[in-house]
Amino acid sequence: MLTLFTTAKAFNGHNALIQRNALKSWALLRPQVEVLLFGSDDGSAEIAQELGFRHIPSVACNDYGTPLIGDIFEQAQKLAANPIVCYINADIVLFDDFLPAVKYASEQRRQFLMVGQRTDLDVTEPITFDPGWEEKWKSIATRDGKLHGKGGVDYFVFPKGALGPIPAFAIGRGVWDNWLMYRARSRNIAFIDATPAVQCIHQNHDYKHIADGKDNTYLGPEREVNLQLGGGKRCMLTLDQITDTLSPNKDSYRLTEIPTSERIISTIVYHPVLGPMALKLVEARRTLLRRSA
Repeated sequence: MLTLFTTAKAFNGHNALIQRNALKSWALLRPQVEVLLFGSDDGSAEIAQELGFRHIPSVACNDYGTPLIGDIFEQAQKLAANPIVCYINADIVLFDDFLPAVKYASEQRRQFLMVGQRTDLDVTEPITFDPGWEEKWKSIATRDGKLHGKGGVDYFVFPKGALGPIPAFAIGRGVWDNWLMYRARSRNIAFIDATPAVQCIHQNHDYKHIADGKDNTYLGPEREVNLQLGGGKRCMLTLDQITDTLSPNKDSYRLTEIPTSERIISTIVYHPVLGPMALKLVEARRTLLRRSA
């Protein structure tokens, strides 16, 4: 049904703990999913072998040695055995509500991008995955976690080929996730927010794996390159620009569209050709009004 793909940091210290927690939660999903683990950082090959995942060590990188999203997405879609794929960050714990939501969305929309907000949580211990672990950790996340804002997304579910080619964004340096949301709107495919239906835990971590830490993630030169590759700030969207919301409905789900008028306006605004043209028309009208005032 589904292929998950990701790339991990070196399995050292706290990163080893939270990534092992996340990857083990994926291995327990039922029905079983295919997992592609990209990259050659320490421990990746070993964890892939342990959990029965497919390890792909060779990934294109930029001059800083940072893996490139475009190459990861391209390889994953060629290698995936399933028609639906999902890029997901390697620190995200998934529960048994994830696959049913993906299945429902794929049955309702032929072309789509499904995303959702995560719950940020400090996790300092291994998840034991004993019976009842899901209920335990969902409860902990609800009690102690914090729902992340609508600008950052950690999983992207879509049919192979739905998003087209992806620029050579540096992973983990900001912008690229917002651009993927723009790509969905610019291609006029369903952009689904699954937050009400899917609970997932983002295990908090530091940024020691990045030179200059967190500042270089959101303010550094690699982030600026990402922004240029993505077409600038106009092409950076958030979950405020969704077209559909996926929510629980008794024993199933409900997919709710935003109002038609809003969908039409949004489609024009985020269309790669019509959007810039509309902006030029608005500016021209403003100029005429100022001159006639």
